[in-house]
Amino acid sequence: MLSVNNIDVYYGDIQVIYNLSFTVNKGEIFSLFGRNGAGKTTTLKSCINLVKTTAGKITFEDKDITHMEPHEVCSFGVGFTFQERCVFPMLSVKEHFSLVDRDSFGTRNVNTICNEAAEIFPDIAPLMDRNAGALSGGEAQMLKLAMVFVRRPLPRLMLLDEPSTGLSPENVTRFSEKLRDLKGKVTIVIVEQVIGAAIGITDHYAVIRDGAVIHQDKVSDVKKEEEVVQKLILGHEA
Repeated sequence: MLSVNNIDVYYGDIQVIYNLSFTVNKGEIFSLFGRNGAGKTTTLKSCINLVKTTAGKITFEDKDITHMEPHEVCSFGVGFTFQERCVFPMLSVKEHFSLVDRDSFGTRNVNTICNEAAEIFPDIAPLMDRNAGALSGGEAQMLKLAMVFVRRPLPRLMLLDEPSTGLSPENVTRFSEKLRDLKGKVTIVIVEQVIGAAIGITDHYAVIRDGAVIHQDKVSDVKKEEEVVQKLILGHEA
């Protein structure tokens, strides 16, 4: 589904990603873990060419997307949520949801879409008429995630950067349950610092340190793998 092969990334003259590789299978949830500055977000952005790779190759469904423009990659069915706030401050929450249905012949109206979003995050229901610029960080995060989940057609690949940031524990649980529901239907890559929020729903994972993958494995025992990831992030051997 998604294959990242031996990529290098530079910011100016400074190399930040080194010969990095991983493969995500169709329908699975794959997590990238690492401390701040490890290169997780840069790796995710490289998958849709928001940052340029100077070496290596990235393929999606056997198509070489390494040097395609971001809008071209997204047109293949890739959804991306930024770590940053990234909402339209002068649009209401409801107006945001009016943008997500790409099928001009679809039967869903905006009220149906808003109801679908509220089923995922009930806390968003009373915010529909509020301008996004007035939302708290957690409320804006719910809006960003809900927009991905209610998009039609659903993305074939979701790239989620720090999705649990700002969410209450209850909404982290709702978010995780939604991802479980999508497993097998959508391929998902999650970048997370909060290991516990992701490892329980993850099929495969990689740990990044200083711009390179230092460990990859399948999650067979959640508690054991969480301990392994914690040790690696702290700089200890697994």
